[in-house]
Amino acid sequence: MLKGQTISIAITTYKSLPGYLYSQLDSIRHQTLLPDEVVIVDDGSHDGTVEKIEKYILMYELKNWRIYSQDENTGYRTAFKTAIGKCSGDFIFLCDHDDIWSTEKVKIMTAIMDRNPDILVLCSGYKMIDSEGNECPKQLKLFSPEKHNCEFIMVNAETIIRGNRFQGCSSVIRREIKDTFLKYFSESFPHDYQINLLASLRKGLAFTEQELLLYRIHNGNAIGISGRTSSLERRLQRYAEQLAECREVCSFINKAGVYPAYYKYSMHWAEYMSMRVKALEKKDFSLWICIWLKHFMIIGRHSILNLGFDGYCILKSRLGE
Repeated sequence: MLKGQTISIAITTYKSLPGYLYSQLDSIRHQTLLPDEVVIVDDGSHDGTVEKIEKYILMYELKNWRIYSQDENTGYRTAFKTAIGKCSGDFIFLCDHDDIWSTEKVKIMTAIMDRNPDILVLCSGYKMIDSEGNECPKQLKLFSPEKHNCEFIMVNAETIIRGNRFQGCSSVIRREIKDTFLKYFSESFPHDYQINLLASLRKGLAFTEQELLLYRIHNGNAIGISGRTSSLERRLQRYAEQLAECREVCSFINKAGVYPAYYKYSMHWAEYMSMRVKALEKKDFSLWICIWLKHFMIIGRHSILNLGFDGYCILKSRLGE
C-alpha cells in the first residue's frame, strides 16, 4: 500500500493511429491502481490526434487527465522531457502511445518502489506484439539476466554505459530522478537512456522480469528493437552509431560531474568501440586481435560473442576479396 505518495503517467503522442492509441489509453484507464494524473503531450501532430484524445477524456470524464498540444514537432526526446516536467507525482510512469499495459502494471511496480526506497528507476519485462496485436514468435530482449529468484535485481552502471538495456515505456521513476534528468537533459541521445544512466550511476536502477506490457513493433516506431546485424557493412553502421552514442554518454557523465570512476570507464568503453569500428572499416584482423588483448577485462558476456563475430566477418570479407 502506498504511503500517501502520488502517481503520474507521462505519455507522448505523434500522429497516433486510433486503434493503437485507444488500446493504450484503455489499458491505463483499467489499471487496478489508478494514477493521480495522466499528462499527455502531443508533439505537433496536426492530424486530429489531439481532438481524438480530447473526446476520449470527455467521454470517460477523466478529470485528472490533461493534454498539451505543441505547435511544432520537437522529436520524441524533447516531447518526453516536456511531459515528465509537467508531472507532479512521486512516481512517474513513462508511456508510449501504441503499447498495451497489463492491468496490474501500476500496482505491481509502485508496490516494489514503495517497499524499496533505494530504487530510483524500476524497469519491467515485456512481450513483443506485431502491428495486429499478435505475440511475436521471436522475442528479442535488450537485457537477459542470469536466472534468479528475486522480485527484482539491481543493474550496475557499467552495464548501462555499454548501452541502454531498457525501453522507457517499461519504466517508472522517482521524482528526484525527474529533477536530475531535467537539469542535465541532452537532445543528443534518448531520454530513457539518460534516465537509466542517471539512476545506475547512483546505484538505483532495478529490473523486474515480470512482463507488464505488450510492446508493439511496427513501421511507425520512433525507436525500437533490432536483431543482430549479420554482414560486415551493417555491423559497421551499427557500431558507428553506438560509438557516437557512447561519446555522448561520456560527455553526459562528465557534465553530471560527480562520477569520476564511471567517467573513466565510459572513456575506456568509447576507445573499445572506436577500435572495433576501425577494425571493421579496414578489415584489419591484427587490430581485432589487439582489441582482445587490450580490452578483455571490460568485455561482457554478450560482447564476447559479438566481438567474436566481428572477427568472423573480417575474415569472411578478406577471403572474398
